[in-house]
Amino acid sequence: MQERKIHEEKVLVSAFSSLYTDQRIEKVCKTLFDNGYSIDLIGNDWGGTKKWNARTHSQE
Repeated sequence: MQERKIHEEKVLVSAFSSLYTDQRIEKVCKTLFDNGYSIDLIGNDWGGTKKWNARTHSQE
């Protein structure tokens, strides 16, 4: 397994779409995280959508 570089930069991802159904947001955030970036995700809580289980990742 390749060792992950850890960057000091933090990326802020903002989405207008539902975070529960938009797989593009998950793909972008996973790619950034896998490349060592710290990510903050901001999105909407659309009424009537299923609750989203936040994924936690550690950069240790």
